[in-house]
Amino acid sequence: MKTIKRSFKTGSFLLFGATTLMILLMSACATKVPFQYSATAPAARGAAKVKKDANNNYTISVELTNLSEANRLVAPKSAYVVWMESGGHSAKNLGKIQSESSMLSKTLKANFETVSAEKPTKIFITSEEDGNTSYPSSDIILTTNSF
Repeated sequence: MKTIKRSFKTGSFLLFGATTLMILLMSACATKVPFQYSATAPAARGAAKVKKDANNNYTISVELTNLSEANRLVAPKSAYVVWMESGGHSAKNLGKIQSESSMLSKTLKANFETVSAEKPTKIFITSEEDGNTSYPSSDIILTTNSF
């Protein structure tokens, strides 16, 4: 009977290759686009992630840091609203986003997640007086490039 000995290096290489392949496959399913610099909220940073789910819908996640409360803007408003543009349609209100801070963290954080039947081509955030508005104001806080 012939035995095959594998060296530690070969096993490590195979494990590294398999792990890398899994990470690439998982990240290929989601598109993550950073928000552009904003003169209105210059400290705000974040990204929008779009992922297709098993039902052929799109999960949209927004994560932001250093986003001050809407009532602290130069032109105070009551809420931030996340909007989506898709395939030539007008902007669609996805919902309100609230910023929050905790006692343990001085970083203002905001998270938002929703599901859409349409694939977004662009996501942007405005400051609004009413979170249920049908049309975005011109007060764009953050925006992505086209997906």
